[in-house]
Amino acid sequence: MSARILQFVLLPILLLQGLWVALRVERLPEAAGPREGELGQGPPLRILIVGDSSSVGVGVETQDNTNGLIN
Repeated sequence: MSARILQFVLLPILLLQGLWVALRVERLPEAAGPREGELGQGPPLRILIVGDSSSVGVGVETQDNTNGLIN
């Protein structure tokens, strides 16, 4: 029970901290190039990658240098 009260009391502080971080975090550019392609043989395969900076190639110049799924 006391943990619930503590969560309720700290909620405004945690929300403000989250907003502060979201407003000040550095946004890095995505890698240039197409985000689709073909590799290998066989039936088509569709992959959804959500929320991972390596999926869009943050930190590299082109999509050719990303995680290897796109060629």
